[in-house]
Amino acid sequence: MNVLLQGQGEAAQAILPNWMTGYAMLFGQTGQGPGKGTIPESGGTITLSYDPSEPANQLLGERVELNARDAGIRLQTAASAANADVRLLRIPLASPQPQLALEAVAEAAGLPLPRFQGTSPEELYAREKEMLQSGRIIPLAHVPQASAMGPGVEGWRTDLFGDYRLADVWLSGSKP
Repeated sequence: MNVLLQGQGEAAQAILPNWMTGYAMLFGQTGQGPGKGTIPESGGTITLSYDPSEPANQLLGERVELNARDAGIRLQTAASAANADVRLLRIPLASPQPQLALEAVAEAAGLPLPRFQGTSPEELYAREKEMLQSGRIIPLAHVPQASAMGPGVEGWRTDLFGDYRLADVWLSGSKP
């Protein structure tokens, strides 16, 4: 996190960040966090693919490979490997509403959509826990979106999900 992501974001133990749900820290307390028991015991090499169009993905994949090696797991990274065992994905949160965000993550990861009966935090936690226990998704980090503007741009703001509010933007000296 400190080197590759320049200190941005936080290590993830849950699919949704704690600021969205308030319970993410519970996934780290049980000793049954993401990834526990999900590594095949065949002794073979696992191939991790990543999207090479995102510049940080190769570095992140190589870091995962290094950490896996330290844990005694043989893992090899490959750009866009069609026959990869696992994939490194960047999945932006699609909504500030936790249920919709969790559904969008499931869809982007190719997982079955969680079935919600209501909107309680307990049910949200249960659906997220089911997704994690499936072993088909292992969150690594929650990283905020960032943008930068030149010194002449005024009024530039994005909301929590990176949506631009262009109606309030002007160039210095040109505001009506």
